[in-house]
Amino acid sequence: MMGTEKERIDFMKRSWICLGAIGMLLCGCAGTQNEMAEKGKEMKKEMELCINGEQSMVRWEENETVSGLMDMLDEEGPIDISMHLYGGFEQVGDLGRDLISSDKRITTSPGDIVLYQGNQIVVFFGSNTWEYTRLGTITDGSQQKLEADDVTISLKKRD
Repeated sequence: MMGTEKERIDFMKRSWICLGAIGMLLCGCAGTQNEMAEKGKEMKKEMELCINGEQSMVRWEENETVSGLMDMLDEEGPIDISMHLYGGFEQVGDLGRDLISSDKRITTSPGDIVLYQGNQIVVFFGSNTWEYTRLGTITDGSQQKLEADDVTISLKKRD
């Protein structure tokens, strides 16, 4: 047990100070997460992908690479990428420049959009395990359009 009344009061003050500091840290973290979530929503709303001119619904990742892709669209305007069938499960196209990447060994699923080697966009209609940076996922099933032939995908900012 604690000794004097003064020691108990000092202990209580230190406890309240620590609790207050923890609360402030938690509030600061929540604000940062909220800001990131809002930025992610903006990115989702501002960028669209079309396959041979038909818009696809995409859930974009919230990462530096997608932000870099948005910056590229700001600088260069809409981008058309000639894609080529590869391996019987994906379409691959050269982006024309390098983006920041954070490759990790992942297993993709149909609809996944990834960056390969920092400068190639890959869109899957099958799956594969390799080192990629995730960009997004087609959510409306339109990745089926990729199976038949080479395609052109277009990336642009939404109006």
